[in-house]
Amino acid sequence: YFDRRGIPHIKPPMLSFKERSKELINGAYDKFKSTVPVVGIFLENAPTFVVLDLDLVKRILIDDFQSFSDGLNENENYSPDNAKWQAILRRLTPAFWSVKMAHIFPSVMKAAECLRGKSSGLLPSEYVTIDVKALFIRYAASALLSCVFGIELDDASDPAMALRLRIKDLLEQE
Repeated sequence: YFDRRGIPHIKPPMLSFKERSKELINGAYDKFKSTVPVVGIFLENAPTFVVLDLDLVKRILIDDFQSFSDGLNENENYSPDNAKWQAILRRLTPAFWSVKMAHIFPSVMKAAECLRGKSSGLLPSEYVTIDVKALFIRYAASALLSCVFGIELDDASDPAMALRLRIKDLLEQE
């Protein structure tokens, strides 16, 4: 598939689909970073493009967004014809500049590591019900506070809990 299109790629293993998506994407990134803007991989036997160049990611998500947004949900709020979405997109565009992303990424990763630490303690040997929504609200609040305000709050902190409750209210609105 990728050979015919002249796109560098990682050849899929014969009859083995044991490698996880994350490992495939990381392998493609490590092998081709700083050499090509796009690389091809096969995820579950489907050809998939991995965009490695940050400027190309910005171009796809912002400049060429209209080329990728039509389809199943074209009547939703994020349709390119929706004026509200266009206004939001104009305000969000500066947030995806590479310099800002480089500063935000460590904060998001730190919040993700905290989430992993908290969630690993929730998995005993017996089957239990885990409130995944609450877990992700905790992650979103931690990442948001860290990225936007530069504040790192403990789980027991009242402002963090108030923010989590507000995020929960927003998520439960339909």
